[in-house]
Amino acid sequence: MRVTPESENLADYLRETEIIDFSDPKIKAAADRLSHDAADRTDLMKRIYEFVRDEIHHSADIGGRSVTLKASDVLTEKQGICFAKSHLLAALYRLSGIPTGFCYQKLILDEETAPVLIFHGLCGVYIEETGDWVRLDPRGNKPGIDAQFSSDPDDEKVSFAVRPEYGEEDFRTVYVNPAPEVIEALTNNKTREGLWKNLPTMINGKISDQSAGKRFADGVDMTDKRNDKDPTPESLPNIGKVLAGELKAIGIETTEQLKKAGSRETFLRLKERDPGACLSKLQALEGAIQGVRWHELPEADKNALKIFYKKLSS
Repeated sequence: MRVTPESENLADYLRETEIIDFSDPKIKAAADRLSHDAADRTDLMKRIYEFVRDEIHHSADIGGRSVTLKASDVLTEKQGICFAKSHLLAALYRLSGIPTGFCYQKLILDEETAPVLIFHGLCGVYIEETGDWVRLDPRGNKPGIDAQFSSDPDDEKVSFAVRPEYGEEDFRTVYVNPAPEVIEALTNNKTREGLWKNLPTMINGKISDQSAGKRFADGVDMTDKRNDKDPTPESLPNIGKVLAGELKAIGIETTEQLKKAGSRETFLRLKERDPGACLSKLQALEGAIQGVRWHELPEADKNALKIFYKKLSS
């Protein structure tokens, strides 16, 4: 996809800032290590990109709780969410003389369990040989995500392809600096759990419909219009279409029925039908009942569920 720089001055995309703090000794050391034996500029870009993508974890993928913002902190803690990882990639590139800015997408968070529009951060990088800008996404790969290095804007390989019919959108500007709304969110929230509840609802003044509390699918407002007295389990966190179908098969078709049965009793009934039902399903049920994503359950509850599950397996 073709993107356009906010500024025509390449020097703007090489500046050090408080957040893109590439004078930090750790960043300099990493850049020196990555540049060693690089065959050419493109090879160096690929090495740096793959380092940030693969060696710096996305906090959600490892259950990390800390929130990082400055490039040096991302490198030190070896984790960050998409925005933070883009800050580190920009710092390493700018230090290496490669003009780099910031790009954003508006995406569905989770079309089954959290169909709200949120923002995703990546980088826009200048390709000296062609004069093109290309988007590089250092989010980190996992099943279903396969971002790769590419110097061709017509053959980019980012983590997520937008689906306009869902209200998703590519922002086609390469910004000089991280969006102020991103900086504010990463500064004010000290844990990832808190950040997840206060993700940016605007990027450089462009609004996300998350702020209106709407749910989207096929471009339509999907705010729950079912009878408020008897919503289905699918309206709860962690309950997608598949699990909702399994619950229906054991006679649980409403949130009230699920909460009345409780996570343990419900899990036992599911396990009778499917002996392979795992701990994550039990945690998903408890999270649904508490109204949180399963990874946000209190540690005491997680431990109690683990003990219950182990007893079933013994």
